[in-house]
Amino acid sequence: ILFYGRIHPKKGFDILLPALATLKSRYDFRLVVAGPGDESYIASLKAEAERRGISSRVVWAGMFSGAERLSPFLDSDIFVLPSYNENFGIAVAEAMACGMAVIVSDQVDLCIAVHDAQAGLVVSCDTGELATGIAKLLDDPALRVRFGANGRRLVQEQFRWDRVAARLHHLYESARRGRVEGNE
Repeated sequence: ILFYGRIHPKKGFDILLPALATLKSRYDFRLVVAGPGDESYIASLKAEAERRGISSRVVWAGMFSGAERLSPFLDSDIFVLPSYNENFGIAVAEAMACGMAVIVSDQVDLCIAVHDAQAGLVVSCDTGELATGIAKLLDDPALRVRFGANGRRLVQEQFRWDRVAARLHHLYESARRGRVEGNE
């Protein structure tokens, strides 16, 4: 299970760690936490993982860059982002591009695209709902594969740079001509 991004209270660690703690007796999992964050906040999360009895299952991997940037995605089965507020969720798109099943909160901007493309699960910011979603994906490798393939297709069709640039160019051209198509 991979969390990849800035380690910050808004990212939902207060949901994620308790959710995983409820699953520790039924599943053999490892959570990889990759990304930068305030050292004192990370220390508090490590203490919380210890208190909940899952510290041996959490790897605090730190920041990845350059050629290593994608390695956590390629070495994981499930991407999770139970964020309370996420404008887009670039790490979600990266996970999908790598063919990973994703679990995102309904506060992540990409949640509608994830749901509509059947690329993963969308949950509320609730410990029980997140735990249920993680268990569902841990129990069903075929579902993870299907979600991963759908996510990869979604990224190819909607989020490649050339496609985004073409849509933005079209929007600017429409605005330059005095109208925005679809909003007339």
